[in-house]
Amino acid sequence: MKDMHKFGRGEYENYYSTLPKADRDLIDLYFDRCLEGCSKNKATDMKRNLLKFRIATNKPFSDIDLKVVKHFVTLLKDSSYTDNTKNEILVHVLKFLKLVFKDWVERFESFESPLFKQIKEPKSKREITEKNVLSKDDIKKMLLAEHSTYWKAFLMCQYEGALRTLEVRTLEWDFLGKGDGEFYSFDLYATKTKSKKPIVFHEAKKWLDKLREEQINTGQEGKYIFHAKNNLNKPVDRGTISTWMRKLSKKALGYEVWSYLLRHSRATEYKKLIKNNVMSKDNALETMGHSEKMFDKIYSHVKKSEIRDMIKEQIYNYDDMPEEKKHELQKQIDDLTKKQEQTDEKWGKILDYHLKEVNKAYGLKVKNRTKEMLKNL
Repeated sequence: MKDMHKFGRGEYENYYSTLPKADRDLIDLYFDRCLEGCSKNKATDMKRNLLKFRIATNKPFSDIDLKVVKHFVTLLKDSSYTDNTKNEILVHVLKFLKLVFKDWVERFESFESPLFKQIKEPKSKREITEKNVLSKDDIKKMLLAEHSTYWKAFLMCQYEGALRTLEVRTLEWDFLGKGDGEFYSFDLYATKTKSKKPIVFHEAKKWLDKLREEQINTGQEGKYIFHAKNNLNKPVDRGTISTWMRKLSKKALGYEVWSYLLRHSRATEYKKLIKNNVMSKDNALETMGHSEKMFDKIYSHVKKSEIRDMIKEQIYNYDDMPEEKKHELQKQIDDLTKKQEQTDEKWGKILDYHLKEVNKAYGLKVKNRTKEMLKNL
């Protein structure tokens, strides 16, 4: 039996095409069954799991018996895959065997062996901690080590936007609009929370503009900013991104990281800004797309365009608050105090919060507070 296989870009399709038709038909059968309850991408992942099983056993499916399956599971659990991945592969291999073999109860003894139990309390080897978070210097090193405008833009979009990898892959040129001076400022649909979140690109804008110019000049501009190499209207695939990030990080940092760390690294910076009263926690949550509760809290009345303005000031401006700004804010506070009598209890609580936060600014080194935040109360 062979070792557990990890597919490179396009490799699983090539291996699938070499299989006997009988084995391909069985894999297709399971793939179609998976499609009944999940997306095509997810079903494709499940298909890869079966191909790993087929490669490891190196036997036609018709020759699979209990001994072979036990050997495979032992190999799987001793592999370098994360516990979650091991469980996922195990689940789909067993489901596949139950589908294919009508006599699976007798053939595999109902899979009652403890060996077929999933790993309890699985631990991810990709645990995100303060130790593996990327610093700004790390980001700069990676940016310098990368020579492709395409990948420089991808790197900065995921980092600055604190985006999930899927969200970067599926970015469209139309999302960006015309730009806002030094920024691209827009709302993006969060794939997990199913709601829009405000995004601001600053350093990324430079590379996006350069990439767009290159794509136009070479006739490579398509629907997606980061399109597949051979299809302008399909986003780049996950495998390509994974391979790129591993190679780039190894070259620039001396060790491999995965692209999701770019998002987490930005989130860590947000936490530090919150701790130093430079950024509000709610704005960070909204930008990350972690929670829909943001508008139920202090900024529930603020438009997303105004949140984007606050992000520009809070993230890209670290100057101390000047005295004239303090006087300006104080005058606005006085005006708002008069209006407070006319507001209901809800708005009164919101205003009190702002009064306390601005008063703290006199003794702290903080960012420029946005005027719009107070004007629109």
